[in-house]
Amino acid sequence: MRKRAFRRPVGGELVRNIKTMGDAGAEGGVCTKRPESGRANEKVEERKWVAPDDPPFTSNLRFLQMTKYTIRPKFSSAPFRSPKFHATRPAAQPFLKPRQRLRAIRDAPQESEDIAFYRRLNSYKEHDDAVHRHQNVLANDEGPDWADESTLIAMLQDNDSQEDGDCDVADLLDRLNNAMVAYRPGLRDYLRNTLIPTVHHQTRLRDALREKIDTSFATGILSIDQVCKNVELFRLKDEDDTTNFHSAVKVKVGQIQTQIAAAEAERQRIIEAFKREVTKRLNAIASIGEGLPAHGENLLSKLEKKCKDQEKETPDLEKSVAALLKLQMN
Repeated sequence: MRKRAFRRPVGGELVRNIKTMGDAGAEGGVCTKRPESGRANEKVEERKWVAPDDPPFTSNLRFLQMTKYTIRPKFSSAPFRSPKFHATRPAAQPFLKPRQRLRAIRDAPQESEDIAFYRRLNSYKEHDDAVHRHQNVLANDEGPDWADESTLIAMLQDNDSQEDGDCDVADLLDRLNNAMVAYRPGLRDYLRNTLIPTVHHQTRLRDALREKIDTSFATGILSIDQVCKNVELFRLKDEDDTTNFHSAVKVKVGQIQTQIAAAEAERQRIIEAFKREVTKRLNAIASIGEGLPAHGENLLSKLEKKCKDQEKETPDLEKSVAALLKLQMN
């Protein structure tokens, strides 16, 4: 049974490689085809077969094909293309030129065949050294000893794995350096060819607006706007005054309603007192009226008696009056 080796790529995905490259379709592995020409930009074709027993694939063999550069060129040989995020912009942008009209970015002259050859050899050597270093690390690793109750946490805290990951990150940064350096001037040229026409177009638009605007029409518009603002302020002030007056009227009406309620209570109190007093007087008059007949009879009897007494005294009175009249005449 062939021995399998594991390597940890950047991103955490575990890819299974086979040390012995024979019969790669039976157990899975990676087969790399070296370039036959001596050009620096030649691509290396890397094919990967995944065994049927490797999850999460089914029983059918699946074939994956990946490509990578043997040597990262300092400058790209193909014309520069805009970044992918520019493709999401809307098409209706009249101030930008179409991409077909943008000047193609010219690459630096190609290196000589000798320098490219030595660079290619150096890349092969670095790749082989990285493979041997990784294989040595895997060979020294005896695997987990479950008898000693080793856990997954102890495996993750292994210093060798940390060093291997740091090495992979450093190699990845070295490989990406040339590509990033080559991408920078192209992006700078693209931005220059995009932003400078935009700035010029904006300048022309401002000049055209400055020349074509009618001053009298603009003054009339501003005057109308000022009048509308004054009317709006007047209406707002009138609304504020109306609101304040309405609030004051509500307070005054509340006070008047309170006073009316107090006056109504006082009126009811006076009416009740008047009714009680009238009832009292009527009762007194009724009691007096009940004794009037007897009192009238007594009074009549007294008057009759007095009349009789006066009738008895009347002759003497006539005599005295006649005597007085005679005396007066004499």
